[in-house]
Amino acid sequence: NFIVLASISTLLKAISGMVNGTAKANTNRHFASAVRGKNLGDITAKGQSQGVFAYVIGLFYGVGISYMCQALGAPYLIIGNFVILNCWHLYSSYRSLSNLNIRFLNGQRGTIVTQNYLTELHKLSGGNFDNLENININVPTPRQVAEKEVF
Repeated sequence: NFIVLASISTLLKAISGMVNGTAKANTNRHFASAVRGKNLGDITAKGQSQGVFAYVIGLFYGVGISYMCQALGAPYLIIGNFVILNCWHLYSSYRSLSNLNIRFLNGQRGTIVTQNYLTELHKLSGGNFDNLENININVPTPRQVAEKEVF
């Protein structure tokens, strides 16, 4: 029974690591291009340092909570800490991702840009699509698209 659970948790951890690595690479590339004088190596090294620090703090916290649960005979502390820390992690992830101006189009951003373009085209042409050479349509900036994006 334990071997099955340990195998499943290891599999899920590996999948999570792959997804995290992809997202982290795109975020690091964004920060490297957004800040002048910084290259991708500097940003990646700083991110890895912060990750190692967070891992060590989490390890000490987990060992401390495990010891307290055993000493107090209260296993519900583990579940309570898990729920609280996961909620904090989701909130922090949401806040950090909402501050990024990603210059690439995914499905949602592509839909926002396309709908904006078609709406502007219809307003400016007045429904007459015969003479479109003289129409200038403003395409939204990445920041404007990010403000309309929903997580």
